[in-house]
Amino acid sequence: MSEINKAMKILGINIGDYVRFRKKDVLLEGFVMPPYAFTDPNVIIIKLKNGYNIGVLIDEIRDLEILREIKPPSEV
Repeated sequence: MSEINKAMKILGINIGDYVRFRKKDVLLEGFVMPPYAFTDPNVIIIKLKNGYNIGVLIDEIRDLEILREIKPPSEV
């Protein structure tokens, strides 16, 4: 399991979930995106409502809420 998957497991989120959280004094929400090839393992990529992607250090995420949960496909 990659480090980013461990971080997402700790946070209780999956790729595709729609989340809301605080980073410092800013409230952000968007879809959890898959990591890129060179994404730092301590960063979660979020696609914001305006279409931009941002990387957020998992240590800076506060008050995380899953607004829409995407169930990963079950393994065969």
